Amino acid sequence: MVKRRLPLVPPAAKGLAQRIRQLRSKKGWSQERLAEEAGIHRVYLAGIELGKRNPSLKNLENLAHALGISLPKLFEFD
Repeated sequence: MVKRRLPLVPPAAKGLAQRIRQLRSKKGWSQERLAEEAGIHRVYLAGIELGKRNPSLKNLENLAHALGISLPKLFEFD
């Protein structure tokens, strides 16, 4: 039996990571600034942007609010 390896970063996590990074960059904000605005730790945000952290719904809501968008808009990525 051959074991299938899962991707290191799941596609949804990768898309979300890129979307958050894109929106943050568009505002001209550092990770530190976005983390502060969203009420999360900068290291945790870095993990989200690398697709290595699995943020809770509350943290996703906080990020969307800090970025000035609705939660559904946070997931508008390819």
